[in-house]
Amino acid sequence: LLRDLEERNLAYEDLEKRFRQLRGELDDMLSRKDDIGKNIHELERVKRILETTVEEQKQQIIELEDELQAAEDGRLRAEVNMGALKQQMDKNVQDINEQIEDRMRLLQKQLRDNELELEEEK
Repeated sequence: LLRDLEERNLAYEDLEKRFRQLRGELDDMLSRKDDIGKNIHELERVKRILETTVEEQKQQIIELEDELQAAEDGRLRAEVNMGALKQQMDKNVQDINEQIEDRMRLLQKQLRDNELELEEEK
């Protein structure tokens, strides 16, 4: 009985030793899990911040694209207006040149008539 008791005590001590060893490993794993959990929490927080930043930048890109489109539309309108103004100026210049030519013809005719009248009077 004593030998059996001694063997059981040795087995119990081995089991107790193994239990303490496993308990230490479990505690280590739990502490690592907490570190990992903290890291996961930190990563999730950073992820949310980055997602917010991405959304803000997407919104800013949309706004900039709208501004660019408005500027492009304005440029096209300015080009159309400039082309219309150029045509109007060309037409005005042509009209003025025709008026000048008509006036010159009229003045030349008056000059010839006056010269003829002067010749007749002489």
